[in-house]
Amino acid sequence: MGYDWTRPLTRGRPIPSDHGYLYKLVIQSELLYGAKSCVLTERMMVSLRSFHHRCARFIAGDHIRQMPDGSWICPENAAVLEIAGLWTIDESSGDAGVL
Repeated sequence: MGYDWTRPLTRGRPIPSDHGYLYKLVIQSELLYGAKSCVLTERMMVSLRSFHHRCARFIAGDHIRQMPDGSWICPENAAVLEIAGLWTIDESSGDAGVL
């Protein structure tokens, strides 16, 4: 049996790995298609990694936030990627050329 496409769209508590699956299917595939058809600069890869980590934090529900004392909490990228069911953008992009 295939993937139940209605599960992430139903009411109730969202499951981060389901949202991660949809992110990989729709958004990441489009981002990386362009990455495989051209050579990326290191600056482009930094932007892609940053976007990927922001999406993972959103999917995991673990955002960068300010504490009452004024300090900031930034979740570990590896932890939010795992919760969201995502790999790093470098692992996902394979052997895309980077200048």
